[in-house]
Amino acid sequence: MTIGNTYFVATTGTPYTTVQSAVSDINAGPAPTVTNPAVIYVYPGTYVSSAPIILPQYTSVVGIVKHAWGGVRFSNDTTDVFQCSGFNTFQNLTFVQGATASTWAVNVGNNTDVSVLDCAMYTLAGPGQQQGLLSANGNLWARITVQDCIVNSLQTAGAVISLINTTTAVRFCDTWIRNCFLDMYQLTGFGFAILTSGVQDVRIESGCTLRGSGSASNLFTGVYLAKGAITSGTPQVEVRHCYIGGNSVGVFNEAGTVMNILNSDVAGALTSGTQTVHNSYTGAHYNALPI
Repeated sequence: MTIGNTYFVATTGTPYTTVQSAVSDINAGPAPTVTNPAVIYVYPGTYVSSAPIILPQYTSVVGIVKHAWGGVRFSNDTTDVFQCSGFNTFQNLTFVQGATASTWAVNVGNNTDVSVLDCAMYTLAGPGQQQGLLSANGNLWARITVQDCIVNSLQTAGAVISLINTTTAVRFCDTWIRNCFLDMYQLTGFGFAILTSGVQDVRIESGCTLRGSGSASNLFTGVYLAKGAITSGTPQVEVRHCYIGGNSVGVFNEAGTVMNILNSDVAGALTSGTQTVHNSYTGAHYNALPI
């Protein structure tokens, strides 16, 4: 069913039984624009794919109900679930964590203006599911928002969220990660709730809880800031009003970078660069809060 530039997807009872079929119709018509965007509403069900769904610009995917096991579930064990073209929003979706490393529920690529809101990632399988939630990689991506998301990850290594600037000059990325719960608890190699490189204006804030554990201590880092290939400027990330726990490294930033920590509990924070700390705990681990 289509009303204007709005499309409705359900497992039965509508012309569109997959998001890909709705996307194909969008691609066959006039391209969505900032004044005439496309919205794909998805009814509850499990939608399994083996190829990425490439969203056109100014196209959003919205679950009819908030994320839950009885809600709108997407699964891809082979590659990314969604790949973005820019100006895309994902809301009220549950991602069933896929098996393949270096794949993502939402692959921003090198595009701008992508939001992931009220989404979740869980798994129906055992340890070893390797898919991450979101990746942005390149020299142009910016204005990414991840908000009110829950991830219980069975990754054995890698990142839940990866934000990589590939240029030699630091970039202002205008990116927010707000009020998210990201948990990695099956690590056998190094894992990162949020991995960043060569960026400025990345803000992790508003009640984020990041935690992890694994087969050895200190495999998990809540927020990691790498310098990357930067030769001009100083990469900088802000952690505000957050809790980062587990037998882990709360945050780590490399030499030539700055981590600003404000009103946060970040036990086990380490640095080879500069950390500015205001009204925060960054000391040794303690048992005051459960992990």
